[in-house]
Amino acid sequence: MRRLDDQRGKFANEWFVGGLVVGEGSFFIAKTKFHGRYTQYRPMFRLSMQDEETMAFVAQAFKDWGLAFYWYTDQGKMAKRPCYHIFVNGHKRVLRVLDKLEPYLMGAKAHSASLVRQFIEERAKSPMNTPYSEEVLAIYEQVKAANGSRGVR
Repeated sequence: MRRLDDQRGKFANEWFVGGLVVGEGSFFIAKTKFHGRYTQYRPMFRLSMQDEETMAFVAQAFKDWGLAFYWYTDQGKMAKRPCYHIFVNGHKRVLRVLDKLEPYLMGAKAHSASLVRQFIEERAKSPMNTPYSEEVLAIYEQVKAANGSRGVR
């Protein structure tokens, strides 16, 4: 893995990572049902690609920026090469990613990121363990529509 302070380090800035997110990333809200009794909605971010060197470079940038993330690798049944993923979940962690990268996003990714931020801000207004408001559920539906069937659980 290359450090950000080597000669190519000048490219590991917010614009570079933002461009990768526009092409290969996703901001979404995961819907999880527990024991058929209650539903949880969680904001998430994921960046996936098959280029290990680029993903290691982005992972180092996240570390240098102080952003918490998960890194995992998988290889589907049909894939010839493994796919590398950077994954962030939770209100505070995703908000930190948004704070760093949202100004550098454009198009559909900027719209999805903006909606996920609205979701986090609306949810922060409510005390913990309170039912989801109509506004929060409406934002979830907007994110789902903005992302299509991809990137939304």
